[in-house]
Amino acid sequence: QKETWILHHHLSSVEKLALSTRGSPLKMTCKTFQSLTFVIPKERDCQDVYESLLHFSQPASVEDLYAFSYSPQSMNLSQKDGWDLFDVKEEFRRQGVPNDNWKASDANEDYRICGTYPRWLYVPDSVSNPIVGGSAKFRSKGRLPALSYYYAPHQAAISRCSQPLAGVGRRSEEDEAMLASFLRTNPNRPYMYVVDTRPK
Repeated sequence: QKETWILHHHLSSVEKLALSTRGSPLKMTCKTFQSLTFVIPKERDCQDVYESLLHFSQPASVEDLYAFSYSPQSMNLSQKDGWDLFDVKEEFRRQGVPNDNWKASDANEDYRICGTYPRWLYVPDSVSNPIVGGSAKFRSKGRLPALSYYYAPHQAAISRCSQPLAGVGRRSEEDEAMLASFLRTNPNRPYMYVVDTRPK
């Protein structure tokens, strides 16, 4: 028997379709581009599921998120222990970083450059701290280009950053040097993709 698990926060929309002879269809569209339709025999049950999914997938406040109501039975952790469950340096070590092309930078050790980034930033090995700082000044909220995921077998990487600050003709030598160094981290590809995910 096969089970499909869908996280509440992956749901993009929930829609009740017209009644059929088999029951009440309920269509769920996910942010992962997955679409599922369930036919629930009783219309009342379908309405209950519909309302529950709307409640959990579109919480009115952050306290309604599942993370705030989840209480595991098997682990008795204090709030302080939660800070040690994830170690960013250990996670990048697992991915094979640092290496010849990537390094850990302590430029954000006190969160002065970017308060929403971790203390340790993973950047191209050729980048100096002044370039890191200059690139951050050119980016919204200081979110400079930084490594998010590294695939060692192909030396491929996914990096993230915010948009450049607004201004006609505005440029930054440090930010351009930073992006050029990102391009050089994968010797297997002479180009890189830049994807703009800002809403229209």
